[in-house]
Amino acid sequence: MVHKKNISLIMNLLNLILDDLDRYIELSNFPKISSSDNYIKFKYFISHRYMPVLLIRLSQFFYFKKLKLFSKCCTCFNFHLFGLEVSSSSDIGGGLCIPHPQGVVIGARSIGSNLLIFQNVTIGAKYF
Repeated sequence: MVHKKNISLIMNLLNLILDDLDRYIELSNFPKISSSDNYIKFKYFISHRYMPVLLIRLSQFFYFKKLKLFSKCCTCFNFHLFGLEVSSSSDIGGGLCIPHPQGVVIGARSIGSNLLIFQNVTIGAKYF
């Protein structure tokens, strides 16, 4: 039996992923697409500019589900593939866009929504 808390976490993850994808499409220089054009949305979804954000969301999801090994794997993939280091425990609102993820470090506990971050930016916490 699936618990309501699990469904809530999964729905929250899906909403964050869709918010991030919509924000990425909105900020891109590509021609605007209709909401029914799923092929182009899928093309954005597998983009090397969007994939780090997807890994951040998966890492956070696994962290809050107490699956820390999977969370750490997503974080390590992000670090080694894209040069991006984000704390799994960070609470980042929807609309996250990181077009150039190299050198980005996020260690803050909580960040709002519609965040646009470029390369070599550090958003830190008071302690590490």
